[in-house]
Amino acid sequence: MVLKQEKINFNIAENIKSIRFDIGLSYCAPNSAVWLTQEPEKLHVIGVEPNPECINNIKQNGLYCVQKGIKPFHSKNFQLIEYALDNVEEPQVQQFYCTARDPGTSSLLKPTLHLGNPVKSITEVTTTSFYNLLQSIDYNRFEYVELVKIDTQGKDLDIIKSAGEYLDKIVFLNCEVNTFNHYEGNFKPDEINQFLQSKNFIKLHDNSYVANQVVDSTYINKKFLDLKDKIDYTVL
Repeated sequence: MVLKQEKINFNIAENIKSIRFDIGLSYCAPNSAVWLTQEPEKLHVIGVEPNPECINNIKQNGLYCVQKGIKPFHSKNFQLIEYALDNVEEPQVQQFYCTARDPGTSSLLKPTLHLGNPVKSITEVTTTSFYNLLQSIDYNRFEYVELVKIDTQGKDLDIIKSAGEYLDKIVFLNCEVNTFNHYEGNFKPDEINQFLQSKNFIKLHDNSYVANQVVDSTYINKKFLDLKDKIDYTVL
């Protein structure tokens, strides 16, 4: 089902100096929690999450990060967008697979047996493009989006592609490059690297590994190389 395109407004306070996107929040948006703890008055985080269980937990309990000892809190500088992102021209309604033991492994893609986490329910969610969000940023006020983190269980490359011309406005991009064939139709590990290289991004480092295979990687837009040592781009 194709839906009417609606403009998304970001309520960004006057004191805000920088913007980040946290795409795929799981149940507590730990990266958002860390970032907003470090920069509570200067940073605005736009969090994107379609899973109803995760959305409800964040609304009720706020943001937190067990790994960093950050207790639940709410922030006026965190904006929750209740969509899934995909490489679509117009907003659509799509099936979303909610997994049982870890809601953070839920996806627009159907999990395979390799995931080892059964599907608890299948729900319908609204999907839109990353372009639709990025075009709503006031680039006269903000020269760039300093960091985008994507963790969407096999859909990261589709989301990156859906940014279109606005991909050039992103300084740092962290994404999940390998889902180990845990989802039907997930991209191959080299595809993100090849695509981002073609779009003027270079890899800075790999963030995490499983069985000696890279899981997450961080990239920087070449035109913003002068910002490499001026922005903390740490992602959990």
